[in-house]
Amino acid sequence: MTRLWCSAAGVIGASTRPMGRPSTVSIRPSMPTAAIPCPTLGSHTIVVEPIRMQSSCTVKPAVAHPSGSSPTTTVVNWCRSRSMAGVSHADRWWSEPACWLGSAAMAAPVTFDELFSLEPAGDDTFRAISAEYPWGQVYGGQVAAQGLLAAGLTTEFVYEPHSLHAYFVRIGNHGEPIEFEVDRVRDGSSFVTRRVLARQSHGVILNLSASFQRVEDEPEAQRVKIPEVAAPGTIEMDSWIEPMIERSGAAAAPPDARAWIRITEPYRDTPLMHAVAHTYTSDDLPTEAVEYAHPIESPDYDDPDVVRPFFGASLDHAVWFHNLRSATDWTLHDFRSSGVRRGRGHATGELWNPDGTHVATVTQEVLLRVAR
Repeated sequence: MTRLWCSAAGVIGASTRPMGRPSTVSIRPSMPTAAIPCPTLGSHTIVVEPIRMQSSCTVKPAVAHPSGSSPTTTVVNWCRSRSMAGVSHADRWWSEPACWLGSAAMAAPVTFDELFSLEPAGDDTFRAISAEYPWGQVYGGQVAAQGLLAAGLTTEFVYEPHSLHAYFVRIGNHGEPIEFEVDRVRDGSSFVTRRVLARQSHGVILNLSASFQRVEDEPEAQRVKIPEVAAPGTIEMDSWIEPMIERSGAAAAPPDARAWIRITEPYRDTPLMHAVAHTYTSDDLPTEAVEYAHPIESPDYDDPDVVRPFFGASLDHAVWFHNLRSATDWTLHDFRSSGVRRGRGHATGELWNPDGTHVATVTQEVLLRVAR
């Protein structure tokens, strides 16, 4: 993503900033810098990231970010080009002469509430932002969870999510809004089916199907038990997106991957949001389980200085919700892999509440290539 660096004097340069590293600002003569006015907020330097440059677009004044009072926490507007002849329905939101709020380069980390506060963007269409992650692209669990939420927003409250199946079609860009288009496939008396496409300017990044069931009063049984593992909080473990998610080790031995995970921020206490939150965290451990099963020995996950010998990406993801509990409680993620073949590995796992309740079952296929 090209970034235009602005000051009170106007555009001062353009660059691509690596994740978590200072940017080297340089002028690029080919950049259409004159097309975008620079907003200013006091003495702050603000970044404007154009999604698509076809014509000029006026950027609204920057405003204070509602999530904090830090002087470096600001919000600027995303610039979108004017409408063009021949654009498709899918292109409409970024081809209209309007602007959408996005985070400035120095903004505070995105909160869980901000990540899952979807903005209506038309009939059965919603828009969301992304957090920044250490690996640089959009986290698959995030876009799947946002897709599930978009689907749920088109159903009645009496229907609860019981399963989702997602294909990750393209790598997502964290520096760009994501638009979710919901197709109401079926509205039945007992079950509701939704299909969701998540789009960015470079195309569809997610194809998700979700099913919702009207709550039924039927006999219940659970014939599986939670594994015997270390209690949450007894084994330290790094989190890849602090402070939103907290992780605690569960003393697993390869080829199993286990961890206690919880959302650290409160959220709306509804079955839909519990499912959304568990979907968000459920994409964490499958790749680790597949790496453990690979014939090439995987490095120690606890050593941040070791470069792993793999390139990995989630290909698809499925979740079945059995007994939803709050994801702010510690939840045990217990995954194992059946093996790898032709660069693809399969992982299956369960999510458990500390009281032994089987919350969900997750399965995923992972692309895992030896780094060259």
